[in-house]
Amino acid sequence: MQLSRVRWPFLAVALVAGAVAGAPADSERAGEAFKRGTYYAEKSDYASAIAAFTEAVRLDPNHAAAFYARGEARRGQKDFDGAIADYTEAIRLDPKDPKAYYGRGVAWGGKRDNEKAIADFTEVIRLHPGGGSARALRGNAYLLEGQNDKAIADLTVAIRAHPDFAHYYGGRAVAYLRKGDLDKSIEDSATAIRLNPRDSKAYYNRGVAHRQKGELDTAIVDLTQSIRLDPESAWAYYTRGVVYGAQREWKKAVADLTEAIRLAPGFREAFFHRGCAYMGLRDYGRAIPDLSEAIRLAPGDAHAYCMRGACLAYSDETDRAVADLTEAIRLDPGYAEAFFLRGSARGDKLQHDSAITDLTEAIRLNPKYTMAYYGRGVARTFKGDYVEAAADFTEVIRLDPAMDAAYRKRGLARCKNGDLDKAISDFNEAIRLNAKSAAAYYARARAYEKKGDKARSQADFTRAKELGFKPATSGEPE
Repeated sequence: MQLSRVRWPFLAVALVAGAVAGAPADSERAGEAFKRGTYYAEKSDYASAIAAFTEAVRLDPNHAAAFYARGEARRGQKDFDGAIADYTEAIRLDPKDPKAYYGRGVAWGGKRDNEKAIADFTEVIRLHPGGGSARALRGNAYLLEGQNDKAIADLTVAIRAHPDFAHYYGGRAVAYLRKGDLDKSIEDSATAIRLNPRDSKAYYNRGVAHRQKGELDTAIVDLTQSIRLDPESAWAYYTRGVVYGAQREWKKAVADLTEAIRLAPGFREAFFHRGCAYMGLRDYGRAIPDLSEAIRLAPGDAHAYCMRGACLAYSDETDRAVADLTEAIRLDPGYAEAFFLRGSARGDKLQHDSAITDLTEAIRLNPKYTMAYYGRGVARTFKGDYVEAAADFTEVIRLDPAMDAAYRKRGLARCKNGDLDKAISDFNEAIRLNAKSAAAYYARARAYEKKGDKARSQADFTRAKELGFKPATSGEPE
């Protein structure tokens, strides 16, 4: 015991001396490990690089550059949490090093935490005001946050610093696109394409801008080039499919939307629009499953319920149609088209009062809804409310003076109301607009018959028959 007490102080001194003597050796070994890690990192051998940098910080816990470098390697492996921890330690050791803030900002972006990314890039800009890349990355983060004006401001500064960087123009083009400044978006996309003719995203964004301007043929040219450069882009196929749909090129739309779904099997919007394209082809058997899948992927999508309801109505599944349209209205009480379609479906079931209620709501929501006035006029005609029906058809004619059916329907209402001369005038106009309207000739024949003009009545009956009119299946209220 006594021996131990005597020797302990000397042992302690020896240990301390050994530690002090070993410090330079540890520092040198840390430097060697750091160099080794740098070598591996340059070869993109991130696992070996991380092992070497870990050895460096074990030997020298204050080695800020090693923490930063390990953060870079971890970010290369998409280990964003590990990278953020290393960058944070590097910042603690050297708070004025903009590189660590920059790397951490990129890692926060990888985690989709744009607010923290913006904060780090802001610090980079404070420490190094002339850095264009930090401005560009902060601009992209603002873009992802929907702060388009701030994105444009940052990307404009970045472009001034690096006027030959195509992707800076591409980012600003997206910001302008989201603001609805389509000409500036197209201009920036064109510059990006000039600087990098293989930039598929620039062609895509320019195609989207042309689509929004209604320049559909030009949009298809750009989207086709985007697909040629990047055949795996589901969004490019999807968008071109939507444009083909707008052109009523339904088969082309189906083909593109099918490819978008193959590339991205859970692409809800593609299922929805392919369903609409099948509707355009009147292939309701294929449209309904696509719209059902869109609903499964997004149960709160009022549009999908509305379109499926329309398909069901066209398939004579009226009860199911009304159920879908009712759900669409529940999800979006201001959905005028859903009220119109439900009113039309109820009219088909001869539920004229309910139909009129729905169509009136559609008109309230959209006072220029031509077909809602038309549908309500038809329902009122079936109910025998001929004056109100004629008023509805008059509004249809005001909104669309070329609709021959509106003149014919108003003529029928006037005829029922005993105003034969005005009715015949309406039938004349319907025939002028559509000389092959068998129903208009038949209606005018009935009006002439009621006036006792047998010759004109017989001539019109004959012409209606020649054109294929069959009173028993016409659906006209007489």
